[in-house]
Amino acid sequence: MTKPAVSYLDYPIYSAASDGNFIITSGGGGGKDYGIEDQLELHRYSAETKKLVTFDSVASGGVIDSLNHNKHASLFCGCSDKECVLIKADTNLGLKVVHRFGAETASKRLIVARFSPTGEYVVAGGEDRIIRVWRVFNEDPQSTEAGGGEQQQPQQKIRTELMAELRGHQGDIKDVSMSEDSQLVASCGGDGRLCLWDWRGQELLLSHQVSHPRNSKQTLNVRCCRFLRGQHQAGSSQKRLIAVASDARGPSFLFGWRYALYAAIPLHPAASSQFLTISRGSLSASPMEAARLTQLGKAAAHELPATGLCFIENGMVLVSTSADYSVAHVLYTGQQLLLLRQQALASGNYEATLRDLLSDTLLQQHQNADSSADAEVSLHQPQPTTQQQPPPGPRGHAESPHDEL
Repeated sequence: MTKPAVSYLDYPIYSAASDGNFIITSGGGGGKDYGIEDQLELHRYSAETKKLVTFDSVASGGVIDSLNHNKHASLFCGCSDKECVLIKADTNLGLKVVHRFGAETASKRLIVARFSPTGEYVVAGGEDRIIRVWRVFNEDPQSTEAGGGEQQQPQQKIRTELMAELRGHQGDIKDVSMSEDSQLVASCGGDGRLCLWDWRGQELLLSHQVSHPRNSKQTLNVRCCRFLRGQHQAGSSQKRLIAVASDARGPSFLFGWRYALYAAIPLHPAASSQFLTISRGSLSASPMEAARLTQLGKAAAHELPATGLCFIENGMVLVSTSADYSVAHVLYTGQQLLLLRQQALASGNYEATLRDLLSDTLLQQHQNADSSADAEVSLHQPQPTTQQQPPPGPRGHAESPHDEL
């Protein structure tokens, strides 16, 4: 490794970012009284002199923190005091602050503001402990005509819209990141926790306290977090998240996780509200008494996870469906549980199969009160079943979240 070339500026540097060609730096923090003006500068690296060459400098109205660049938006993003700031840099116009937003919503200083990977959103947070997601509308620039008929440089029109506010951290927001598919937001704060959010539903999905790798009883404070881009195979549900955590003293540790989002766990209440059923992402369904949430039993009826649940026959029969093409229905009485029939879907026709199930006399043992004793015996004994055709084998398909279950 060669010796690094070092350039020095006239102010302490608090943030920097690059678009691959230019380097933007922000710093200062003293003001005129201390002789250190707040600076926002545009530089290029000279391979000949191995120094930074400053091209432009603008008044930023304060130090801009957490500078970052997005190639899709062709903009830099950062935050200053209570505002998010969008910055444009090119060889013709130099350096220009093109949009400020968020001051009307933030009650305290912002610490971080970052573009989503697509450049469509900005995620910001700070001392008021609220994460805000903004949508950025980057309209096509239009040329304007100056006096004398000369064409001026096109003016870029940008507007922003507040999409979500996420509350749950008990300390300042230190860092934020949005996933590559724009579904999740990761955050870490002064409370030391790493949080995952469904920002569109404004729902906290996970609040994680990181343990010390050498002492599981000791927890660490998460300082920064990032979703990794392009590190998963196409079609895979697994993605990666990294974070840096440390204690007040001692070393910092880099942690990495694989994460996956699966479909919501099927849950369905009976119309009478007396019973409900839930599938735990497994091959079985479990009816429960709603009032006390007492499990009445468990029926393993499928070769793949259950994907749908419902009740028929006044809530006495549970119907479950699965990705293995099958519909199963279960009769349960009190704490007795009996699998009556499992039938593979013909040609995947779900509605036709349900009509067949409803036309069957599933509750014959309850129609004749005089034969109740015989019915009780039949419930305690294994029921004869006919040989069934096995469900069709899995079709050729891309990897899905269900493949690992």
